[in-house]
Amino acid sequence: MPGITQTTATGSAEATHDLGTSPTDIDGVFYVSGVTAAPVTDFGPGGGDIVLAFTLKNVTTAPVTSHLKFWVTNVFGMQLAAIDDVAVTDLAPAETRTVTATLEGVGQWTVFTGHVLLTPPSEVRGTGLEPVSRDSLIVIPPYFLLVVLASGGALALVLRATRILRRARPTVNMAGVAS
Repeated sequence: MPGITQTTATGSAEATHDLGTSPTDIDGVFYVSGVTAAPVTDFGPGGGDIVLAFTLKNVTTAPVTSHLKFWVTNVFGMQLAAIDDVAVTDLAPAETRTVTATLEGVGQWTVFTGHVLLTPPSEVRGTGLEPVSRDSLIVIPPYFLLVVLASGGALALVLRATRILRRARPTVNMAGVAS
């Protein structure tokens, strides 16, 4: 699936780092992290990507398959981009896997919320499971607007300096004498 990578932690230190210091225990079946978000900036008005990452660990004795949905909303709650139905297939016992989704072309709305929804099997070894969601606030400077404002400010300074220099220059009358 484009925009999705799945990486298995290779050691306990890496797994602990990926899950964070206080992962959430999902009914003794999974440990899950929060969703982390990172902007990939672009100076164009419609550009910019958001990279969301979510880590889960199987703490049972059997492989488990789950599904994830990643999406980004703006400050008004409007969905800007989504990647649905990402399969986390056969997460082995004690395996820690990080799933990373790149949501492209979300623009420069300044404030975003990144979301992930984990949909586990309805039951694992007699334990009923419900979907779990995680959210993360993302603040991105609107680079295109900042570049436009900075360019306008620079142009205003140049025009003002030109006017001041013209006023400071002595005027010469028709006889060639400065007044």
